Amino acid sequence: FFFFFFFFFFLLFFFFETKTMGKVKNIATIGVVVGGLILASYPIVIAPYLDSSQYKNSQEEFLKQAKLTKQDIQPAGLRVWSDPFRKRDD
Repeated sequence: FFFFFFFFFFLLFFFFETKTMGKVKNIATIGVVVGGLILASYPIVIAPYLDSSQYKNSQEEFLKQAKLTKQDIQPAGLRVWSDPFRKRDD
């Protein structure tokens, strides 16, 4: 996919020199910057959202190593958090 993207811009920049080429270069530059930001944000924002099992496992391992339960670290007077999407046992 990226090959065709870069090939298209290669043709655009080197074979179609016109008066509006400055505008096209500005738009292409903005597109490359925005695309780079999206690619850079993928491992930080999108990947954890799609697969949170790694973070759940690390939290469970931490609690096991510290020999704690969720009730031990819960502030007083608040009920323990539970997964709102899990089926209820009652």
